[in-house]
Amino acid sequence: MTTRLISLSLPHAPRQRRAGILKTLLGLREVMRQRRALAALDARLLDDLGLTEAEVRREAARAPWDVPDDIPWDVPNHWRA
Repeated sequence: MTTRLISLSLPHAPRQRRAGILKTLLGLREVMRQRRALAALDARLLDDLGLTEAEVRREAARAPWDVPDDIPWDVPNHWRA
């Protein structure tokens, strides 16, 4: 009796494409983390940054893929604000 292992990876996707997908997912996760951290700041810190609570609420409500043009990781152009 032989046992076969089933690969749960993306066997048909080239390695570079898988790396790109992972990089994008990690970037989205980082954007979400930063927006949560921004939303957690108190009014004094927001004032130091020159931000209003309304601006922070608006930023925190954006979708993770809705990123500014100067984001340091690659995303498709149609994801950019």
